[in-house]
Amino acid sequence: MDSRSEEEEEIDIFDQRWIENEARSVVQAEEGGENNVLLFERGEQGEEGNPASRSTNGRKRTGRQRSQRGKRTEKRANKVLSEMNALFPSAQEGTPLAKVARREVGNVDSTENYVNRLRSYTEKGWEINAPKLSPRVCASHGWQLTERRMLSCSDCGAYIHVTLPDAGSGTFAAYTASVMHHIERILTGHNPGCIWRTSVYQEPLEPIVPKKILSAIEERYDNLERIDFKDFRIKPVPELTPRHLSKFDGKNAGIVQLAICHWEPTGHRGYKEIKCDKCQREVSLILFDTACPFNPLEQHHRWCPIFDDGREHCRWREQIEAVAGVNEHLTHLQQVMHITQRINETFRN
Repeated sequence: MDSRSEEEEEIDIFDQRWIENEARSVVQAEEGGENNVLLFERGEQGEEGNPASRSTNGRKRTGRQRSQRGKRTEKRANKVLSEMNALFPSAQEGTPLAKVARREVGNVDSTENYVNRLRSYTEKGWEINAPKLSPRVCASHGWQLTERRMLSCSDCGAYIHVTLPDAGSGTFAAYTASVMHHIERILTGHNPGCIWRTSVYQEPLEPIVPKKILSAIEERYDNLERIDFKDFRIKPVPELTPRHLSKFDGKNAGIVQLAICHWEPTGHRGYKEIKCDKCQREVSLILFDTACPFNPLEQHHRWCPIFDDGREHCRWREQIEAVAGVNEHLTHLQQVMHITQRINETFRN
């Protein structure tokens, strides 16, 4: 029994008509004008007022001539139609009937959809540590996490199972080859006709605008201040000096550091939880106390955008320095130490 809904059948009929119209347009362009399409639609019927029903010397075409021309046109149209159908696989082949021509680009450019895909890697627990296969890379190509190592595309329904050999077992060449193989699958693993085969989500550029950054920090601070932080302890961020915090005099220093490092409430009622507004990592406040204080930087995912390289510092630090008006240049030794720290954080267990 056919389980397809009437709406799906109507969409398929619409798609078929669209393909047929495209085929006619191609024939029209090749035959040299609108009049030929009229002949194609009307078959052997000609009208006295239709220039297409007359020969070049003004004599009216015979029915046989018009019939032969109509057959040639129909044959070429059918050829174009078959070629276009090859580009638009049917749902019976495991792929929804392609609607690339009228697909909304907003599906690709939607930041909300991207964040939802990114959140799935936190909720399900992504077990792959290769930077080139980070959730940001996968989500930007339309993949969401359904199980710990299983990716799926919500548009075309394709699946990818990602497994990597142990990089520390002496088979680094095999590990690298496996990473490159999965990168290729991320790019080409979608079903034919899926919009993600030729599209990628681009994270919006965020220029360093001190007033805008300060406003965002204050908004996160106001939201965090509503949480009961009793028994919760924060490990101070060593990179934040009194000069960085000068814009927040009179505010709770610990909450300010959370806000600077992009932490905000999760919005779950009844739960004392916070999340990063960039990598979507969620943590429970009850896990951190005097014996185990919360580190506002280390609790982010290692692929979090706040650690993206800037001109001299990582992203989050350049933002707060712009707000505070601090312009401290790193020495060569400090730059090396910063790079070493980021490498250790990337490959830590």
